[in-house]
Amino acid sequence: MFFKLLHYNVVMSFSSLFNLHSADLHSEAEVETRILAPLFLNLEYPQTSIIPKKQLPALIASSGSKKVKVEADFLLFGSNGFAKVVVEAKDPSKPIQDAWGQAASYALSYNKDKPKGERVSWLLISNGHITSLFSQALYHKYLLY
Repeated sequence: MFFKLLHYNVVMSFSSLFNLHSADLHSEAEVETRILAPLFLNLEYPQTSIIPKKQLPALIASSGSKKVKVEADFLLFGSNGFAKVVVEAKDPSKPIQDAWGQAASYALSYNKDKPKGERVSWLLISNGHITSLFSQALYHKYLLY
């Protein structure tokens, strides 16, 4: 499963939705609490469908010949009760590309033993300045045509 071909970026300097300047963000925790959590609520995700990192188990992923623990900041569940989006927040001073491997590794480990309809199919990564959404399903659709 690959997530990297198709993605969507949103670049923020000021958010009227959150009444927030991106320069006011100083930590990963602020990206989580001031950008991502309000975004999920604005998108009308039920609270029970937003699982924060404190409630998520670390998963084991392969990194070359080593096994490493990977974590996600949020897991968003769809209306069918299955996880659909792995969310990774980063400190505003770090590029979102630094988080792509971590989010993809979490999704791959999570999906390992799941049937197709129960797999995570999106990665959402944000540092508060740039928020990117990567689609695994669209990648495979392009491979088919």
